[in-house]
Amino acid sequence: NSAGPQSDPNDVITSVTQPRIYKPDESYSMTVNVNTPSVAQLSGAGVQYPQSISSQYLQLPGSLTQNVRRISQHITRGAFSPYNKVIAVRNYLVQFNYDVGGSSPPPGADEVDSFLLVQKSGNCTNFATAAVVLLRSAEVPARLCTGYIPHLWNKDTGTFIVEARDYHAWPEVYFPGYGWVEFEVTPNSTPA
Repeated sequence: NSAGPQSDPNDVITSVTQPRIYKPDESYSMTVNVNTPSVAQLSGAGVQYPQSISSQYLQLPGSLTQNVRRISQHITRGAFSPYNKVIAVRNYLVQFNYDVGGSSPPPGADEVDSFLLVQKSGNCTNFATAAVVLLRSAEVPARLCTGYIPHLWNKDTGTFIVEARDYHAWPEVYFPGYGWVEFEVTPNSTPA
């Protein structure tokens, strides 16, 4: 019809793309419905992952070190649901220091191994990457997401101003029946 395609309220939107690249002075608006499942719902979601999820979001590189696998096993032992594993990983990572500059491994070293065992500090990308690898090692489907956390509110226009310093990375975890759920694993990650 001339008003555009109609969507069914039961449709699951997995991504939103823009038809073109917007210029810095252009804007767009979007209406979304966010499902916020409770801790009890996530804890009881189970592990019946669709094949499309488990085949892609449990993959690990062949170069993954045994150190990282051992750390994952150690911190998730006793965590019997995927949700509890997420919380165990988050609680482990918040012990590390946040450094907006991030950390890079020495040449030839594994990034996650170096972050977890040597540097023990990093930026949001270091934390989110480590969380995804630790969760996948614990058989929890996870993916790395990047975007922005806007902090400047323009009260005259009723809009946020997004700047490069608002960049952020975080993990999302898949829960059957609920889809992808964001988790914050970077301590003190509020951009300046």
